[in-house]
Amino acid sequence: MPKNQIRSMNKMFLASVSLLVVLILIIFYSTGFYITGFGIGRAADVNVNESFEGEITAFVYSPALNLTETQNITVEFTNTGTTPYNTTIYISVYIYENEKLNLSAQYYDYTVPLFPGMKKFFKAYYMPPRVGTYYIKVLVHYGSRRMETWGAFSVSVFEVPENVTEVPIPPGPPAGGGVVPTIYFAGRPILNLDLQYPEIVDMYRGQTVMIGVRAKNTGNSTLRNLKMYISTPYTIDISVNPKEVYLDPNETSVFLLSIYVKPEAEVGIHLINFDFVSQRLKKSGIIQINVTAFEIPREEEIQNRILNNKYLIMELEGQFLAALKKGINTTLAERSLNRAKAYLDSAEDYFNLANLEKAMEELDKKDENLKDAVFQLAHEAFKVYFPPAFSPLWILLIAILMGLIFLIISKKRKKKKKPRLLRGGEEESEI
Repeated sequence: MPKNQIRSMNKMFLASVSLLVVLILIIFYSTGFYITGFGIGRAADVNVNESFEGEITAFVYSPALNLTETQNITVEFTNTGTTPYNTTIYISVYIYENEKLNLSAQYYDYTVPLFPGMKKFFKAYYMPPRVGTYYIKVLVHYGSRRMETWGAFSVSVFEVPENVTEVPIPPGPPAGGGVVPTIYFAGRPILNLDLQYPEIVDMYRGQTVMIGVRAKNTGNSTLRNLKMYISTPYTIDISVNPKEVYLDPNETSVFLLSIYVKPEAEVGIHLINFDFVSQRLKKSGIIQINVTAFEIPREEEIQNRILNNKYLIMELEGQFLAALKKGINTTLAERSLNRAKAYLDSAEDYFNLANLEKAMEELDKKDENLKDAVFQLAHEAFKVYFPPAFSPLWILLIAILMGLIFLIISKKRKKKKKPRLLRGGEEESEI
């Protein structure tokens, strides 16, 4: 084959590869896709590989929308076990207003049998009615268990002003409270999460217990949109607060789990499996609920709840102080926390007076205000993470590819040039 033809083919090949890379990047940029450690997906795409017989392998939605846009929610569930079971997916959308979550829309799919290795997809389309912060609840019923997780997104109006004037940003927190971004300078990013939680909880049928799962960011990178994926048997109801947090290095967040054992639950061990997920990080855990046949004495139950909640509130006060130092507006959350402390003090007074019924009522009110406090604090600190249009890996690959193309072209140009003496000899021979 002639050398000129080979050179032309090489040039065509290099041009085709370059064009292909550019087209791929344009597609990624225009569709909003990005690269994560779990694969390719849209913003807030989370893939979870859990250790039990079913898993939510995709939870896809947009973390920020314009008021005129539609939220496309996609959920994928996979049977990772060895036996078939029926599966139903539920999606609920809540809007946070008037200091509480209000149900805005609810979707559910048909119940279908799912065989081992099979996947089930469900898509829901939601049009936000107004500006605000929304929360998505995904609930999957599969076999004798169910799995739950949450996500959050914001809706605003994006306007481009005709005349843009740059205004210098003053240092410190914005007026009225807000979040001051923390910048960390570190070499290699380290993602790590330390979890502390009771591994075994003794409960009787019909009892409700609140426990705390402490999540501390022990890495050097911020964990954005950290959330829990929880799987429980049908005989146990559980609620989690907060739904989603933003955790800087060395920060700790307490997730409150309110656990209720139904009267029909069998005596024995029931497993609560959970995963904490944020970007390329996943940390798993298991809590064993030991359902006993007999109720514990009421005095002992109330005393344990009072002591445990004193320690829990002490930890939350430290978390609130850290949030306040970052410039987060904690006014609403502190109001709920103070009410919880007041109900706890009142419960202790009733307990000392041997009025156990009133003490239980005050403890129940304390639980509700404590859940509101941690949710409101996380809501005020809510941050939406927008992944870069091009990941560092893609940028590195493009740089290497362009460098190779430059080297190949420069070498070929050098081969075309003849030595100066030889060129001079040819010129003299022509004369």
